[in-house]
Amino acid sequence: MNNSKTLLILNLGKRDYKEVWNFQKEILFKRKINLIPDTLILVEHYPVYTTGLKGNLSNLLVKPDFLKLKGIPLYKIERGGDITYHGPGQLVAYPIIKLNDVFKSIKKIVFNLEEVIINVLKEFNIQGERIKGNIGIFVKNKKIASIGIAVKNKITFHGLAFNINMDLTPFKWIKPCGLDVEMTDISKEIEKNINLDDVIPVFIKHFKEIFGYK
Repeated sequence: MNNSKTLLILNLGKRDYKEVWNFQKEILFKRKINLIPDTLILVEHYPVYTTGLKGNLSNLLVKPDFLKLKGIPLYKIERGGDITYHGPGQLVAYPIIKLNDVFKSIKKIVFNLEEVIINVLKEFNIQGERIKGNIGIFVKNKKIASIGIAVKNKITFHGLAFNINMDLTPFKWIKPCGLDVEMTDISKEIEKNINLDDVIPVFIKHFKEIFGYK
């Protein structure tokens, strides 16, 4: 059976970060033994900070006690990239994709994910753009989406965080992705409240188109 053009989509709703982190590993193992096709996990997380393997904790601008007081955990995880924040009103997408002849490199996966975000933003009349030397998508120099991928057994996991309608305050307590950058979301850019259910079908449509899935 050729699973290469079939995509399994799992929309988990709002979930704890660690629970989904463990779930990704289960899905990755099933993908490795071809029990399932390439899989796209969509989720909204409760407040959490994560930092990549090479992330610099000096980019956390508050003391750990402050995070405890706020009830926000911090996890060091396997992906690339520096510290970021996940919280309600943000669409998080984890593509569990086998690297093969179609997707030969991580660079191509990252480029495609950026392209998906740019195309979704267009549908909301927002111009998203890349900034040379930075991964992710920006709107007028403000960051709207971050990307951090990991690969195990030639299968990708972790993924992207796309700001839809958030309380952006927790981003002020870090240097997002190690950058001195202001964060934004779709709702602020169009001055209208948009929720994840407005964005998810559009995101899936463009993801399937750009990655070439049925």
